[in-house]
Amino acid sequence: IADKVGERVSGLLGIDIISRMGVKIDIPAGKLSFHPSTDGMTRLPSRMRMGYMSVEMVLAGKPARIILDTGAPTSYVSGAFTEGLNPIGQVTDFNPLVPGDTFETSIFEFPASFAGIGFTMKAGHLPASLQMMLSVLAVDGVVGMEVLKRFSVTISDGNIWV
Repeated sequence: IADKVGERVSGLLGIDIISRMGVKIDIPAGKLSFHPSTDGMTRLPSRMRMGYMSVEMVLAGKPARIILDTGAPTSYVSGAFTEGLNPIGQVTDFNPLVPGDTFETSIFEFPASFAGIGFTMKAGHLPASLQMMLSVLAVDGVVGMEVLKRFSVTISDGNIWV
């Protein structure tokens, strides 16, 4: 992983640990806090399934269930949410579950929201092998750093707060 992100990596904190101890990720403020308060925050409809935390969203006007992946540099959605849209760019990303580790995808831009908070989201499509994995989890995509860079997010006791 260190080779792919260009930083030294000593370990990874999984959502199982993050959710139990409570973590506030506030990239806009450059802060990471443990055991944070959720006072004044909005709880997002979320659930934990098979070790993944997902949240309900609206993407391009359609309801969706999306995995929150704090390590994903790019967000990804099913093609159903980008149908008829023209790509705005291309990105190269990596995932250890993809043969060769790296893959390329077109990036699309569309309206998105959670808990009534609207924003413009940029997302690509996952390779077929990862898309199949998401269908097993009954989710429509992955939200990553692209969204986390915009909002202060708290993960605590199996819930997601913004």
